[in-house]
Amino acid sequence: MARPTSPLITRDAVVERALEVIDSEGLEALSIRRLGREFGVSSAALYHHFENKEEIVTGAAELALRRTPLLDVDIDDDPQEMLVRGAHGLRDMLNAHPALMPVLVDRRRLGVGDRLVERAQERLERAGLDRSVTGPCLDMLERLVIGTVYRSALTDGSAGEAEKAAFDRAARGVVSSFSSSP
Repeated sequence: MARPTSPLITRDAVVERALEVIDSEGLEALSIRRLGREFGVSSAALYHHFENKEEIVTGAAELALRRTPLLDVDIDDDPQEMLVRGAHGLRDMLNAHPALMPVLVDRRRLGVGDRLVERAQERLERAGLDRSVTGPCLDMLERLVIGTVYRSALTDGSAGEAEKAAFDRAARGVVSSFSSSP
């Protein structure tokens, strides 16, 4: 059988569908075989585009992060406010895609969000913050977000106004503590 002249699948389409499956049915429902069936191709066709399932899951997490306004503010904005808004954006992303929590927890090993973090640090440096401060601050904000979303998932899953206000205060406290450190 001759190879098709145009690809039957694209990386973007597979990652998009993977995110949909993860959101609706969870990480465990996603498989190479399932995606192959849904696209009408063999599993081997997917391995032409992806090394393994982990790469597809990582791509889905990257897609969710790219769609989230983490530091979607003007460079003239206050860098502290940029950090707080970024924490809110990350929290919103995880609340919208809770099944991605294990991926974000393991993000350093998987490389998820590395380019986004690098871009954020560059923007924050241009706004006047030193990288020796932004790195640890971003790490603490990430941990705050993961803990907050995890805690919320253990309860009823819906953050009320009081919980949102408490998160905002905590994020501002983290940023303030790093901004005032020598």
